[in-house]
Amino acid sequence: AAAAAAAAAAAGGGMQAEQQTNTNLTYKAGVKQRLGDQLGADLLLAKKRKNVKFYNRLINKYARLKEPAMSIRIFNDIQKNGMHPTKWTWGCLINAFCMNGNPARAERLLTEMQQMDLPVNWVIATSIIKAKSNAGELRPAAAMMERVEREVGIPPSVRTFNAILRGCLRYGNPQLATALYHDLITRGLLPDASTVDVMVKTYAQDGLLDAFLPLLHNLPSLSHVREGALAIAASAAALGGEREEARVIAEAVVSGGGGERGG
Repeated sequence: AAAAAAAAAAAGGGMQAEQQTNTNLTYKAGVKQRLGDQLGADLLLAKKRKNVKFYNRLINKYARLKEPAMSIRIFNDIQKNGMHPTKWTWGCLINAFCMNGNPARAERLLTEMQQMDLPVNWVIATSIIKAKSNAGELRPAAAMMERVEREVGIPPSVRTFNAILRGCLRYGNPQLATALYHDLITRGLLPDASTVDVMVKTYAQDGLLDAFLPLLHNLPSLSHVREGALAIAASAAALGGEREEARVIAEAVVSGGGGERGG
């Protein structure tokens, strides 16, 4: 009797799981259908407006809804209606795939854009570099930063460096983070609070806060960066149980060792 009850309970549990799966599939199909209907209505309205900027907003809208394939349909519809995508349109489409974790497709679209004699810019490049970094493609992201600099003749900004540094934190690569940080400083760029935050956390998660101290000494004398470094370093070390190390780092920053350059 007990065995029969257990078998019945197991069968009942299996049926419930199957019903839940079917319910989820039905719900997802319904959401997809509603999105498709909404896209159809949006494309009809866009066709009447004949405004590329409106199409750009639609591409962004469906990117946020995690539907880059629909963003492609919108992009293709521009040319069907006798208009031409601008560099901003291409940027919106490329970003749609970056936002949804497909840097490879985004980079292929960038190549297509350049074949249309539309040059790359740092806004679009940083979007792809960020997506590569989020996917753990840290070396390719850094290589792309170097390649784009050669192509556009303009150096990357701190924002672009920070995109790769966040990937170094996420995937535990303090060696690359250090090389990028030195490159940033050598270029005369000023690390911002986000740069310091990521660098300290990257070192802290590997128990290397003492190795970060010399880098902290080279920070520019910007009060918000120094104060941020103090708070983040102390917090990171304390979370790791290294309270004495946190105190030493805090004293080094407060005394001015972490901020002054030259005379």
